[in-house]
Amino acid sequence: MANGLTVTLHDRIGNVFSAEWDALFAGEAEGWAYLAAVEDAAIPGFELFYVAVRREGRLVAAAPGFITDYRLDTTVQGPARVVTDAIARLAPNILRLKLISLGSPVTETACIGVLSSEPDGALLVAALYEGLESKARAQGIGLIAVKDIPADFSDAVRAAGGAKLNPMSSLPTAVLDLDGVSDLESYLASLSHATRKDLRRKLKGSAVAIERVRDLTPHAEAIDHLYASTRARAAMQFEALSSGYFQAVLDRMGESAALFLYRLGDEVIGFSLLVGSNGVWIDKYFCTDERGPPNNLYFVSWIETVKFVLASGGRRLVAGQTAYETKLRFGCRLEPTTIFFRHRFPPVNAMLALASRFLGVEETDPALRGRADSLSPSMGERLERGGQDANGSTTSVDHPQPPPLPHRGGREASPPQSSPS
Repeated sequence: MANGLTVTLHDRIGNVFSAEWDALFAGEAEGWAYLAAVEDAAIPGFELFYVAVRREGRLVAAAPGFITDYRLDTTVQGPARVVTDAIARLAPNILRLKLISLGSPVTETACIGVLSSEPDGALLVAALYEGLESKARAQGIGLIAVKDIPADFSDAVRAAGGAKLNPMSSLPTAVLDLDGVSDLESYLASLSHATRKDLRRKLKGSAVAIERVRDLTPHAEAIDHLYASTRARAAMQFEALSSGYFQAVLDRMGESAALFLYRLGDEVIGFSLLVGSNGVWIDKYFCTDERGPPNNLYFVSWIETVKFVLASGGRRLVAGQTAYETKLRFGCRLEPTTIFFRHRFPPVNAMLALASRFLGVEETDPALRGRADSLSPSMGERLERGGQDANGSTTSVDHPQPPPLPHRGGREASPPQSSPS
């Protein structure tokens, strides 16, 4: 293409040197090793590929991509989901389209990497998008997307697609900033009195034992059961994983990944997976079954995760894309993401663009409804008070929690539970 750029498509990330790839992503945790682990896991229903942009042989931009059969209401919740589920029962294929997208089914954002020394990042994003379009044309795929774009890339992606791309709000990511927090007591002190008291009460006398493991062979059956149990209760489902994925992440990432088992006696009743780099840890998955809520496992695991991140020198915890009310009370803020999409057949594109106005997360997720103005990086200070009422008091975290969701990682709530006496 013009400007001395060459765009290539690869079906394996091994075709791109790891050092080249990671140089584009400023030490992000979900780099080459993590994507290689995802590839090793061979997630059913997804064809993975990678777009690379080079200038005079040097890698200057890259992004993962995938092809799948996509249900259009995947991110829809609440009453709207009842309606779309009814439609799907009557006509199972009407809401499913073949989708090609930049991004990954198991990363927090689209993972678009641009070499920092390049003067025109928007031009490189446009080249990545052209690679995506060319693959869509070659394979006759109509629905094209760029998945979970963070705010700092939104303008570049919008420009890359010109007027053709339709934006739709996606699930925001909860983030806990730990700069200046020296230890667990300092973190707890940053919370409201009511939340702090509630957490201490839930943790008091806990019989749960915690173990960090690297070899999942003895625990594979428990891992598969706990993940399947969590996924079965999920309001949204996208990818389906197995213990092979979790082992591949541990093998590929070494000390940059941590998996914790939560035991009650001899039984494993839950686990969590974290990946990290450069002081930023991502709480990828928390999974449990019906034994979790009576043992306050969600809260035990949250505190263990914060302790681990602080002990490792971490300054930021990325905590996933659900259970927002609880995470706001725990001091998180929300970072917005956007899905950009278009269909190559204009009438279908027009219908999808119209539907997207009613299917954004602020319209369909009960926890986010009415918070559109809050989903802005500039509103972080107000969001950190998200659990406070008009008098500055914070309500107890004993409220019924949203259903768990292992989709796209992150800390998800256990099933609803009543307040312990």
